[in-house]
Amino acid sequence: VDSLYVWVGDEKSLNMNNLVTAMKSIYDDTAPLTTTVIDGPLDALAQELSSRLNMRAKKPIFLSYNVEASDEKNFAIEKFIGDKLKSLKLI
Repeated sequence: VDSLYVWVGDEKSLNMNNLVTAMKSIYDDTAPLTTTVIDGPLDALAQELSSRLNMRAKKPIFLSYNVEASDEKNFAIEKFIGDKLKSLKLI
């Protein structure tokens, strides 16, 4: 109920090669706990992004990140996600 699922991928292939989750720890509120639910090639990138989204949204995040891109494009994708969540009043 109080979590967000975010899928980032190519609309042509519609794949879900990984799934990670990030949520606040009851023991340490400085950084969210992240874990891989479905192992995939971009897990490290997905964990970093889900962690940042969790800190902004203050909700558990389930993220599937399926786009290999440059750092600049990854930044643009993250900004787009943040803007979209803001427009939906989810963060």
